[in-house]
Amino acid sequence: MCKVLIADNELALAFKLEKYLTGCGYQVVGPAVSGRQAISMTENLKPDLALINTKLAGEMDGLDAAEHIKRALEVPVVIVSWYQDKRRLHRAVKINSEGYVVKPFHFAQVHASIEVPLKRPIAPWKARPPKQILLFPTPLPQRSFIIQNPF
Repeated sequence: MCKVLIADNELALAFKLEKYLTGCGYQVVGPAVSGRQAISMTENLKPDLALINTKLAGEMDGLDAAEHIKRALEVPVVIVSWYQDKRRLHRAVKINSEGYVVKPFHFAQVHASIEVPLKRPIAPWKARPPKQILLFPTPLPQRSFIIQNPF
């Protein structure tokens, strides 16, 4: 069962979303109402994905929290917001979020934005290709083939 963190300052909506996602088979953790709380819950509860509103309580907004969660904790994030301005969209793109859902939304839209990144065969944010792959090893090291991974 995939675990999803909800971080949203609108608690009524967060609880409705939690009920819907639980019915879809997800284990929901949260809601976190501040950026710091979202980071702390991510560190402690280890969700598979974080669903984060751009506007959260406290000095850290949702996009700052999402960036930290994505980069430092390597947890994929989907952004949720009432706002569609270029500044927020650009920040969401810059942190490489897995999606951006605009409020008001249908719960099915959020479900789809979560389902796609979680169901990829190999999660690209967790993939760590080896630097070298040794093929056809022989007793003589000089006769082994080494393929360098360019990534």
